[in-house]
Order: sequence, then C-alpha cells, then structure tokens
Amino acid sequence: SSLIQPAVANQLPVHYATIAYQTPAGALPANQLVGWWRPEPFLRHVLRLLRAPGFTATLEFGGEALRGEDRKVLAQALRQAVQAQFTPMR
Repeated sequence: SSLIQPAVANQLPVHYATIAYQTPAGALPANQLVGWWRPEPFLRHVLRLLRAPGFTATLEFGGEALRGEDRKVLAQALRQAVQAQFTPMR
C-alpha cells in the first residue's frame, strides 16, 4: 500500500490491470510455460519459453480508476477489483 501513497496524497486516480496467458493446443499449459515457478535458473526458463510454439498475453485494464483518502483502504479496493477480473493460469 505504500507505493500508492503519492496518489492518495495528491488525490490522483489509480488505474489497475490484469494479465492472462494462453498457449496453443499441444503446447505446455500457460502455468507451466510462462510462469517461472520451478527452482531453476531464469535463463533455462527463458530458453524454454523461447522454444515454445507461442503464447498469447491478454492485458485487461479496469473499467475505471479508483481514488481514496486512505492508502490501505484504496489498496484493498484495488485488490478486490483486480481479483474480480483476474483469470488464473491453468
């Protein structure tokens, strides 16, 4: 919540977005290909990603920016807004 304090202090709107990934049929699922979750070097992960037949990333911006007078309350509102439009990788 401390990262949004300047927006709160200056009464600025805060925009939010989510990103979703999909892989083509026959490829590793997005949660195995795109996500770097294994205990492996980052370079190995990137090389596997570059060898893949492709993936699609979809960026979805929130409908409207949020404002708030308390950074913790605003942070919670942003979290709820992101969760409402988030699509987990499968």
